[in-house]
Amino acid sequence: MSLRDALDAKDRRAVAEPHAYFAALPSSLAAQGEALMFLADYLPATFPETYARMGPQIDIIPAFRRVRLDDPLTPPILLAAGLIAEDLLVLQTVDAQWRITAGATASGVPMDERLCMPADMDAARLDALPALSPTALDGLTLIQLPQSGAVLLITPAAG
Repeated sequence: MSLRDALDAKDRRAVAEPHAYFAALPSSLAAQGEALMFLADYLPATFPETYARMGPQIDIIPAFRRVRLDDPLTPPILLAAGLIAEDLLVLQTVDAQWRITAGATASGVPMDERLCMPADMDAARLDALPALSPTALDGLTLIQLPQSGAVLLITPAAG
């Protein structure tokens, strides 16, 4: 599936099942913003043939899309999810346990059911992640976000 097709599939789920596609705790807003800014810096630097950043926007060249990073009405995790084909989850420690606090997923368990679920991952491995360095683990990509202390989990989208 092309990047354009994957982003179109995300759009369809967001319209048809908004609560299944997206959910977030208000306390996750800073982590969402940090995740968006990480991707906004990382993607154009790593994949310049696909992403072009021009000030507060990113063009996704093969998908003929533009994402405004400064959209005040859209949660940052939704803006971030609009950049990549994969699903995104924000994990934060809540009551001394890693939990899902925000996410946008085009497949699998609906986000409104996943919110606050314990992360099914080894806490010691999450705690040991290097900051701002994508780390592959069990087919997933994890990024430690140092300012918020959150972890951005990027999962392959079904398709």
